[in-house]
Parts: sequence; structure tokens; C-alpha cells
Amino acid sequence: MRTSTLLELSAAAMVATACMAACSSKSDNATSGTTSGTTSGGTTTTGSTTGGGGMTGSGGAGSTTSGMGGTTTTAGTGGSTTSTTSGSGAGGAAPMLTNGCSKATAVDMTNTKQVIITDKAPWTLTHQFCVLVNGGTQIVFNGSPGTFVSHPLVGGVVPTADAASPVTIAAKPVNGTQGTQVSFQLPPDQGKQYPYFCNVHTSSMEGVIYTK
Repeated sequence: MRTSTLLELSAAAMVATACMAACSSKSDNATSGTTSGTTSGGTTTTGSTTGGGGMTGSGGAGSTTSGMGGTTTTAGTGGSTTSTTSGSGAGGAAPMLTNGCSKATAVDMTNTKQVIITDKAPWTLTHQFCVLVNGGTQIVFNGSPGTFVSHPLVGGVVPTADAASPVTIAAKPVNGTQGTQVSFQLPPDQGKQYPYFCNVHTSSMEGVIYTK
């Protein structure tokens, strides 16, 4: 009877050992598990083994790179990659203005041999006119008696009068008088500019005559 009992115990031990080995081989895919058994009266009952689901890896560490024009964000393995680029190129530099004018925006009157400035913009507050003409064009400023007393016309870039400007030379004998007209012919040179302004109101009355 004792021998039979020992054999049964030995067999039960072997079963338990085999079960433990099997449970150990499953430990790589389970997060946790329990094995329970009860031996009573020479009978061994093998408990159940329960394991949780396998471990789930998280995405790799993301990285963020910032640069001019946008930001690039990259998730690690298992994640997604998102790239966002925004921005705009620098706009072209604004043209340099002379007396509020640029040649690109000047009124083209190259087909006119005599240009009467005051027909386009009266010589009063406020005056702003930019015109493109041919070299040798006749230029005229008209006014009423006293116009060139209140608004003396000079050539030059505000606020500095240019004594050598054809505008200044032509207007000099009229300024301060009851004269009603300043008229002069431009030199024949092309690619020139002749800025002018009121020597009293400066930037409130200004313009440029360009030659093509």
C-alpha cells in the first residue's frame, strides 16, 4: 500500500513538473500568471494557468525639427509621420520712391510733345503727379495770379531745392510774382528724372518728371 502511494506521489510530481515547464514557456507572451494545485488523500489536482495578453510596445520617441518656413514632427516606430510646412517667400523689395513717385507707376505721356502738368494735377494743395515723357518735351505749369506766390515751384528732392534743375531755373522769375505760367523744355537726354515740389508745402505738393 505504501509503495502504491509513493508511486502515485511520484507520478503527480512529474505531472506538476511538466505543467510548470509548460507554464514557464508561455511566460514570454503573458504579463502575469498563477499556478495552483491541491494534493489531498494521495490525489493531485492541477490548477489552471491564466496569463494576460502579451505586452504591447509603445511607439518610439518622436522628434520635432523646426526650421524656417515650417515645422516637421516625426513619430517613432509604430507611430505616424506628420510633416507641416508653411510660410511664404519674402516679397520683392518695394521700389525706392522719389517725391512719392516711381518710374514704374508714372503716367506714360511719351506720345505728347507738350505736357501741361496742371491739366492732370492742379498746382494747389495737394499735388502729386508722376509722368513719363521723352527727352526734349515741353513742360508747362499753369496757375492763376498769385499761384506761384503761395506755391513757389522748385526742382529737387524734398526738402532740398536743386538750383541747377531746369524746373528751378524756369520757375525762378515767376515765383513770388503774379505770373500764371512756368514753361520750359527738358534736355534731350533720356533716362533722366526731374523731381519738383512746392518750396512752402514740400511733400504735400510734389512730383517727378521722368524721361524714357
